[in-house]
Amino acid sequence: LLNEFGPGDVVSFDTTKTLHGLFEEQVHKSPDNTALVFERQEISYSELNKRATALACILVEMNCGQFVGLYLDRGFETAISILAVLKSGKAYVPISPEYPGQRTDFILEDAGIKVVLASSVYLDTFCSVTVVNVSGFIKDSEKDGQCVGSLCDLAYVMYTSGTTGRPKGVSVSHKNVVNMVSVQCSQFFMLDNACAVLSFAPYVFDASVWETFYSLSNGHRLIVANEEQRRDLDLLGILVNEYSVVAACIPPALASMLTIDHLKPLQYLIVGGESTDVTTINRFSEHCQVLNFYGPTEN
Repeated sequence: LLNEFGPGDVVSFDTTKTLHGLFEEQVHKSPDNTALVFERQEISYSELNKRATALACILVEMNCGQFVGLYLDRGFETAISILAVLKSGKAYVPISPEYPGQRTDFILEDAGIKVVLASSVYLDTFCSVTVVNVSGFIKDSEKDGQCVGSLCDLAYVMYTSGTTGRPKGVSVSHKNVVNMVSVQCSQFFMLDNACAVLSFAPYVFDASVWETFYSLSNGHRLIVANEEQRRDLDLLGILVNEYSVVAACIPPALASMLTIDHLKPLQYLIVGGESTDVTTINRFSEHCQVLNFYGPTEN
């Protein structure tokens, strides 16, 4: 099986483009198109780029080191912060506000993090690092500057659960993710520009990388589910139907509880992270394409 299916087809991709470079291409193509939607608010590609570049300039001026921590709630701040870190030539390290303090402290020390981008409600969480208030910053910044970074640079580090020992940081480069997105565009997804893609995964899981960069590097709208919508099947269904979401990455356990009516506009259902039961696959495969993905780490 590994010999027959493992290698796959060879797909060429632009080796000069970073992840933020792919995003910036879409900014030039369609600056006024909607990039993000969260709780009925929208932000355009142009505005998202402006805010991310402004924050990147701040990071360049600081002594950040190679890795910048993220400690954020769901919303516009996440995409702005991720793009800003990449534009500054650094790699982002996502940390969930739901993590126990011991795990957070371990990640900060293990990655050598000096600066954390945080939502305003978490400013008093850290004592040993510099904290940048992203919530206050993004409202009124007008700075601009030259972005840095290359395809071989690290894009992010995600930490394993640590259930079998100490958490391990898995480093992923721009090249890894650009390759993944290029393959998906050429072989799996046949979508027009300005389609709606669901942002469901927490940013500490690599499914969020696919959601964010597949969408923003192809000119789509990223529809960000809030925590209530992530936990309530009916509210999630309302969101998917209201914005005509055509692609969504849903954990198999949750997908098994959803109906066709919840995901009526969907053209692509992506599952992964654990096995999906045959009943769920059969139910949705009559309605849309069901794809089983591995994360960028495995790619």
